[in-house]
Amino acid sequence: MQEDLKIKSLIEEYYTRNKLVGFVDEVGRGANAGPLYTSCVVLDNSKFNCSEIDDSKKLSKKKIRSLSELIRNSVKCWSVGAVNVDEINQIANMQQVDLLAMKRAVEVLVYRPDVLFIDGPWRINIDIEQHSIVKGDSKVFGIACASIIAKQMRDDYMIDLHKEFPNYHWDQNVGYHTKVHIEAIKKYGITPHHRIHYKDVKGALDEYQNK
Repeated sequence: MQEDLKIKSLIEEYYTRNKLVGFVDEVGRGANAGPLYTSCVVLDNSKFNCSEIDDSKKLSKKKIRSLSELIRNSVKCWSVGAVNVDEINQIANMQQVDLLAMKRAVEVLVYRPDVLFIDGPWRINIDIEQHSIVKGDSKVFGIACASIIAKQMRDDYMIDLHKEFPNYHWDQNVGYHTKVHIEAIKKYGITPHHRIHYKDVKGALDEYQNK
């Protein structure tokens, strides 16, 4: 609790100094298929607030969609950065994938932030002051905003892919590990959108190939 108040006080201090504060989070790190998305939202004061905003993992799909629109219309600016599956399979290190996606999100912002608050123990290779906050999506309002935008954007992408690959039910699991998803790999093999270095994907693919 004391740490949370300290972070909140620090953010408020930046606002008081008229600084642009960026908040960064990623979505899709643990998925077996699909890209990894990050979002960065930039705020210049604490006037925008909404008690319903929380870590996207705690919210319904309907709530995420409505809150994502609210956030995008309320913040100073926002962006999305992604790393596609070909890149993920080539890099094969999800920490490096996270950092790449975060950097991409920050680099395309309309306004360059003076400071970044990042979910997790990460530091982006970019010349901006940074603060890393473990479980930041449940502690920091701005990071929760970023998590909601990234979640909504990635979910929409996976739902579109479902139309082309309906056997994997990405309209429901959005590429994450579910029994239905794994059983589909065992039955049909993998798609160009699967992360081939993931243990669950490898195991299910082995069963498909050895039928």
